Amino acid sequence: MYKTKNLTLLATLLAFFLTPVLFAQQASSEGSRTAAGNPVSVSLPSFNASPGTTVAVPVTVGDLTGRNAISFDFEVRFDPAVLRPVAAAPTSNAGTLSSSFVITANPNLSGRLLVSGFNAYPLSGQGTLLNLNFEVVGQSGATPLTWQSFMFNEGNPASTAAAGQFTVAAARALKSAYDFDGDGRTDLGVFRPTDRFWYMFRTSAGFAASPFGLSTDRIVPADYDGDGKTDLGIFRDGQWFWLNSSTGTYSFVTFGLAGDTPVPADYTGDGKADPAIFRGGVWYILNAASGQSSIVSFGLATDKPVVGDFDNDGKADQAVFRNGQWLINRSCLGPTTAQFGQTNDRPVAGDFDGDGKADLGVFRNGVWYLMRSTQGLFALQFGIATDTPIAADYDGDGKTDIAVFRNGVWYQFRSLKGFASIQFGVSTDKPVPAAYQQ
Repeated sequence: MYKTKNLTLLATLLAFFLTPVLFAQQASSEGSRTAAGNPVSVSLPSFNASPGTTVAVPVTVGDLTGRNAISFDFEVRFDPAVLRPVAAAPTSNAGTLSSSFVITANPNLSGRLLVSGFNAYPLSGQGTLLNLNFEVVGQSGATPLTWQSFMFNEGNPASTAAAGQFTVAAARALKSAYDFDGDGRTDLGVFRPTDRFWYMFRTSAGFAASPFGLSTDRIVPADYDGDGKTDLGIFRDGQWFWLNSSTGTYSFVTFGLAGDTPVPADYTGDGKADPAIFRGGVWYILNAASGQSSIVSFGLATDKPVVGDFDNDGKADQAVFRNGQWLINRSCLGPTTAQFGQTNDRPVAGDFDGDGKADLGVFRNGVWYLMRSTQGLFALQFGIATDTPIAADYDGDGKTDIAVFRNGVWYQFRSLKGFASIQFGVSTDKPVPAAYQQ
């Protein structure tokens, strides 16, 4: 009887002390099953680019906050006759969720790209996990971008991976901004408020002058009729006026309000510039072909709007510059961010390496800082702090050239033809390539 009582007491004590441990183990197991049962979405985009270009393909993920994902491993497969990983830099994680991760990749397997990432601190948030860098080696055709495998940690959290598609786009004819005669080269052009004249020195067609606008107008030159030539344009209290170079006729549309920032560009990819405005962090775009308008909320009221084709799909993308940070809404590859510059810099996006994609650039106290998508960081002292940056393609080689306007003199550092200094205009003129810096 005595022994029986002692054994009963021992069993009771063991149950008392072990119950919290067993409960904790059960809770941990339940938590693991819950996390594993709520998979994180992972996807690759469907997009296109021209032959001979380099593309950054984003790997997009759902919300990883609280999922304790400190590593990932995956394999992507593709047609090696269409795409090839950039051997020197097959991935880039700057500005992505994995920016602090150690990334390793094997780009040397035909039609396959193996990638691993690791960090001591877990991933958080949603968006672009990592960018994969490919060269478009095919002249035509398409390839699916498929997942052979994808895993966070050792499989927890679980993931669901969606494949993408890449299509080789037909090469587009070079089209330079601010080209009044359609020869593929940016022309010298100014608007003079004192006499309300436009003065142009066209590389193929020579000198021209035309009265158009009022001294208080904002100039908005762009190719509104799609003939490959820049048209004279003005924005006045919500009204747009432009002179069609193809017909010699005037067009007029009411779109916007006084105080709006005009940002015309070809947002639809039809070859014609669309009237557009930036107001309070919202983009209002009027489709030139259909007459339909669209609204894109992207940015803050204090941001500086920037326009460029950042993904080489033939469509202008919305971008803003905010205290040294770029936020870009790419029409093909989706939104992305990058830290490049300082608060008081002047953003000067342009295709400085000729790969068809707009690059990040800033002008600071006479120094140009560029982050080129294929050639990396570049810095050059060219100008002084009070100069007006007027980057454009002055020699027609498909690359944006560094240039400044100072007291009526155009100073150019051309990628093909080198330095040039040209007197054209007076100090109070508004140079056409700086139209959207007004």
